[in-house]
Amino acid sequence: MAAGLLHEGLDLGALEGDRGALRVVLVVGIGVARGLDHTDEVAGQRGQASLGAVPLLAEPRAASVVVHPVTVAIASDVKRCDDGFMGVSDALDDKAVLARYLRQGREALLWKADGLSDYDVRRPLTPTGTNLLGLVKHVATCAAEYFGLVFDRPFPGELPPVDADPLADLWCPAHESRDDVLAFWDAAWVHADATIEALPLDATGSVPWWRDPNDVTLHRILVHMAVEVARHAGHADILREGVDGFAGLREGIDNLPDGTDWPVHVDRVERAARLSLPT
Repeated sequence: MAAGLLHEGLDLGALEGDRGALRVVLVVGIGVARGLDHTDEVAGQRGQASLGAVPLLAEPRAASVVVHPVTVAIASDVKRCDDGFMGVSDALDDKAVLARYLRQGREALLWKADGLSDYDVRRPLTPTGTNLLGLVKHVATCAAEYFGLVFDRPFPGELPPVDADPLADLWCPAHESRDDVLAFWDAAWVHADATIEALPLDATGSVPWWRDPNDVTLHRILVHMAVEVARHAGHADILREGVDGFAGLREGIDNLPDGTDWPVHVDRVERAARLSLPT
């Protein structure tokens, strides 16, 4: 695929529907979990926002979670939130569209891991050990395998030994540096992009680790990987917000409502939740 078709990112929330009225549910989308009607003129503020780390409540208590006010760097050319196709011809072919959505998701995921200390980017943030650098490593592994072995175009580099350790691609041992993981990420996506460019959408391959490894097409794998990356970018959204309050849709557009009093919002969410408790 020509590089020009890949440089601009896309909002994977648009997987929910076409460019008309679209309810963003963010089941596989990226950004803050809120719904909005894209037929409205929704301001997509450019820059970064910090919501403050909001801990999960282990048990009901008074609504006293402290959330810092959102700080947003507003550019002079503020635009509504869009699906990344603003100013782009609708005549793009299906492969170009899918590849652009895929690139949007992977760039958002990598962005969420940026700017943290080596400890914070590697440490477990859930009871099952999910961590930001591990998500990057896992998605790179998926890219190398789904756009490599599946189409008989094996990735030339070393892959995590998932056959010996099924969790090998989900965390980073002490000897594996952040730079090592980012170099793997870059190489995996160079290889993936070459496969996407070289093959037609109806090219067939086989996924040996699926229960039914019968022929799959590049079209199906592009959809599969767009959803896979979006799922993990959503994980990264929540993990990163829990670490330092960093929030936003994608670099340059935070997609947060301007002027929101976040402590007030968190308080009303907590109070509504408490009303569901049995008396």
